[in-house]
Amino acid sequence: MRSEERHNAVERALRFPMLVLALVFAAILIYELRVELTSDQRLISEIAQAVIWAAFICEFVGLWTLAPNRRVFLRAHWFDALTLLLPMLRFFRVLWALRLFALAGRASDDLRGQFGQRGRAILSALVVAYALFWVLTYDRLPREIRIAAGHEGSLYRKVGSKLADGLRTQTGRKVRTMDTSGSLENRALAQDGGTELAILQASTVSSGTLVTMAPLYEEVVHLIVRQGTGIRRVEDLAGRRLAVGEEDSGTYHTAQAILSQYRLDDGSVEEVPVGPSALSSDPALDAAFEVTGLLNPSLHELLSSGRFSLVPIDDGPAFAVAHPSFRAAVIPKGLYSERPPIPPAPVETVGTTAILVARKGASASLVNAGLRALYEGDVARAVPVLIPAHEASEWTGASLDPMARRYHDPYGGVGTVANLVQSIAAVKELLLALGAGVYLLYKRRGEVRTRAEREELTVQKENLDALLEATMAIERLQIGLDDPDMLAEYLGQVTRVKLKALSDLTHEALRGDRQFSIFLMQCDNLSRKLESKLARLDAHRSEG
Repeated sequence: MRSEERHNAVERALRFPMLVLALVFAAILIYELRVELTSDQRLISEIAQAVIWAAFICEFVGLWTLAPNRRVFLRAHWFDALTLLLPMLRFFRVLWALRLFALAGRASDDLRGQFGQRGRAILSALVVAYALFWVLTYDRLPREIRIAAGHEGSLYRKVGSKLADGLRTQTGRKVRTMDTSGSLENRALAQDGGTELAILQASTVSSGTLVTMAPLYEEVVHLIVRQGTGIRRVEDLAGRRLAVGEEDSGTYHTAQAILSQYRLDDGSVEEVPVGPSALSSDPALDAAFEVTGLLNPSLHELLSSGRFSLVPIDDGPAFAVAHPSFRAAVIPKGLYSERPPIPPAPVETVGTTAILVARKGASASLVNAGLRALYEGDVARAVPVLIPAHEASEWTGASLDPMARRYHDPYGGVGTVANLVQSIAAVKELLLALGAGVYLLYKRRGEVRTRAEREELTVQKENLDALLEATMAIERLQIGLDDPDMLAEYLGQVTRVKLKALSDLTHEALRGDRQFSIFLMQCDNLSRKLESKLARLDAHRSEG
């Protein structure tokens, strides 16, 4: 058999099988575009695409090998050769449509050969119908993006304003930050479609109509009392006037839960639905609840005035068991003022998490743009307590929206093994797959290094806590002590503790942490106190 006849015979034999593969491939692409795949489904889809495209390459190479004139064959089939390169660019999602049309061109040629012009016309009509369907259902951003945040001066409002700035830059859309009473009003607006995005306390999310886009920062319950009222425990609130936050705020919701936990919901506490700032203007108020991040500027201003103090919530672990969205927390010593320290000692309390939510079924483009604005804009610089993206992806407080998970994990769990499978199954992608594998290994190595650094940081923080406890123990022991030998011994212990911290606690993030600075300041203050005592004792002995 002549070369040309053999070539034509093989081409006719492969025509129908390749048509079936082309249509299967097109079906997979359409399914990927319209359905949110799990990581396992995405892995199966990628492998199936690689196998089918490998068959296309084998067909093309086989026909090229059998062609009487290979140069003429390449010139005649240049478009086929080009379409075989498109999968190498599949991480550009916009090119998926081009891949589909490339397959349509191949399938139309096969249909024409198999069924004549009518088959080609049918396929063309199907492609046009799908294109119209895609245009009409294309995921679009709303013309105006509204963010339900909080009242002026609140941390919610600060985060919302910075997020709005980032969204304007990302989308070019009009973005408006809404002034609200807080979490409960924000939740209602999001559920009713009155806002596209909302900031809430995690403890207030109970409806299946909302999805969590991201955890924002840790919120801590502050029980603020007026100096001189004698309130030292939550139980002492009985018979007092208490600001419990505006009725649509998360603070109000949390205050009701805490009062119920301590059985103070029987009317023994006079609840006033105002925020903690009313303490400054209403002297009849004895105390106030506030649930907010640790760097709330208005709370800092209130506490640094020296007229108010913080009262612990001692039953934090028990409260957290009854309310799973909360956990036991501690307000560090000196957080709101260093000299004098406010609070003067660590304050036990409970905390939750502020989260960014959207209505279920929100535009994927909106979710993606919101997360880019959150993590790639100026929000973190303006709000240092913002939970970074790598920690947000591991947050267990609530299930993240699938699109949010895709933002944090764009490879969807496919990983290096899937890329290697694709490289073996599809020879055309070998070089790219190897490059991708090296990149993912490098990225994995970076993740392992980051995880190791986090673990090291955790260990060093625990060591810092132990050293801090040691200095606090010395602080307690030296009170009222006049024995110069013991004082000198304690001074040496403080010096050794400080030197140990400086030599062992070397993590850069820990060195820049406020708690480390507080520890060093405490060591210095304690050393000066001991030195002052020793100096007085020496002077007293000299006079004697």
